[in-house]
Amino acid sequence: MPTDTTAPSFTEARALLLRLRDDPAAAVQAFRWPRPAEFNWALDHFDQLALDPVQGARPALWITGEVDSGS
Repeated sequence: MPTDTTAPSFTEARALLLRLRDDPAAAVQAFRWPRPAEFNWALDHFDQLALDPVQGARPALWITGEVDSGS
């Protein structure tokens, strides 16, 4: 799938949703899914969160269910 250069990054999309969290109608109207040619959660999302002085000190991922240990 080709990259849409006008689409936001995941970081930008997240920031938009946080900014509009009290206005769901505006969020629905403004939100567009990012469409990168390639994406790596660790490098493109979690590392970007870690760079933020406030967000970097918070958990980046919450596991809310049981994890299958595979045994």
